[in-house]
Order: sequence, then structure tokens, then C-alpha cells
Amino acid sequence: MRDLIDRIRWGNVARLCAVVAAGLLVVVGPRGCSSADGGPAPLPPDERITPAVTPRQTPAPVATVPKPRQLPYPPLFTTLSQSPETLNWSARIGASIVTLAADLDIVRWLFQSYVDEGAKHGRTLRFGEYSTRGGVVLCRNVAVGKTHEEAMETARQGSAFWTHWLGEFGFFEALRMKGQEGPVPKTFEQMLKSGMQIVGTPDEVGEEIQRLRDTLNVDYMIFIMYAGMTEHKRMMESIRLFGEKVIPKFAETKEPKLAGAEATVALGG
Repeated sequence: MRDLIDRIRWGNVARLCAVVAAGLLVVVGPRGCSSADGGPAPLPPDERITPAVTPRQTPAPVATVPKPRQLPYPPLFTTLSQSPETLNWSARIGASIVTLAADLDIVRWLFQSYVDEGAKHGRTLRFGEYSTRGGVVLCRNVAVGKTHEEAMETARQGSAFWTHWLGEFGFFEALRMKGQEGPVPKTFEQMLKSGMQIVGTPDEVGEEIQRLRDTLNVDYMIFIMYAGMTEHKRMMESIRLFGEKVIPKFAETKEPKLAGAEATVALGG
């Protein structure tokens, strides 16, 4: 257990910090993503330099990181579970929302709310659509193995990042199932039952992905594997099987284009 905790601490804290830093770059730096017609929004005044103040003065607002020089801005992604405020902000500036919500009724509500809010700001999107001017994304954990049992052990090892780390920050609330009351158990079993963790052979994983696509009409999905605490051999096998056996099942799927730039992540609530 001590070795597991050490691996979580040193193998993932740095990764989480990097994501937080990226989020700050977006949230604190740029104040907008695009205008109603899809073009770049004007850059806000640069106030990164703090003026000298006396103890009786209140410092002026200061952006803590440089603003992106690239115009138009890279596509923005905002992670959230069920926050209306974050959703409305994302739809207003043209950032795509990435939801971890396990309850598909909540996912449907998020997707439709994004469409409705985006329309208020001149963006016409269909339900489940992703585009570089804003859209919706579904996120799930995934573990693939030659057998269901092998995949299950890979998923169980990787789940420690949730049960021993993210769970302490309230992430399991996104895995609340219909009718579930009281505190959400911070367990691997909860991850499986809620549907957040996709696990199985390539055929099983492909079937579950197709089910989600058919149910939600979603264009864009993000899949996460946790290398920090999973045995290296298992992780490499899961990556290989996903790339060689699962992705080709969706070869005819239209791939979203990122306008010549990598996506930028903004953190939401």
C-alpha cells in the first residue's frame, strides 16, 4: 500500500499540476475565445504588471500568466460535471465542455443546455456536436485486455488514482447513479457500476463505445488510462490493444479538426 501511495503521489501529482497550470493559462489569461460569428475575440487589456502600492492601497487585478499570442485562439476545453455556471461560461466564450457525468440523463441535460446557451450567443450546434467553435465531449476511463479478467485487473490498478486521490476532491459526485442517496462510495465498484470505467476485451470495449455514441449522438469522446500506478506491461498492452483493435472499429468516423493547433484545457467545477 505504501508503494502504491508513493506512486500515486510522485507519478500523478506532477501530471495534475500540469493540468491545473494549463487551466490557469486559459481561465486567468484569455477572457474570451471567439465572437458570435466564430472569429477570434479581441484580447483584453494586458494587466500583468502590478503597480507599486502602499499598504493602504488595493492592488489592481493582475493576470498571473502571459496571454496566448496565437490568433485565433486554440480550441478550448473545459472540464465539468454538472455545473450550470461553468457550462454557461463555456458556451458563451466558445469552449467545449468535457463531462465526466456517469448518469446519461445528466449528460443529455448538459448537452442540450450547451446547445441552448450557445444559441443565445450566435452559435448553432446540434445535440452531441463538437466543433472548434465550441461543442460537447464525453470522457470515460478505459482498460483493454486480451481477456475480460486481464482488463479488469488493469482497470483495478488504475482506479487507485480515483479512489486514493481524485475522490478526496469530490470527483465521485460525478459518478452518482439514479436514485443513489447519501455519500457516493469512493470505490472501484462504483466506477464500474456507474459506467465511468469501460473495461473488457477489444470487442467489449468497442461495443460499449458504440452504445454511448448511439445513445448520445456524441461526436467526440476522450478516454483515459492511468499509467502512474498500473504495471508498465499491462499499460502498454492496454494502449496497444486500444490502438490496434478498438480504434479501427471507428475508422469511418469523421475526425474533429483542431484548426492546426493542440487543444487547451480549462478547469471547471
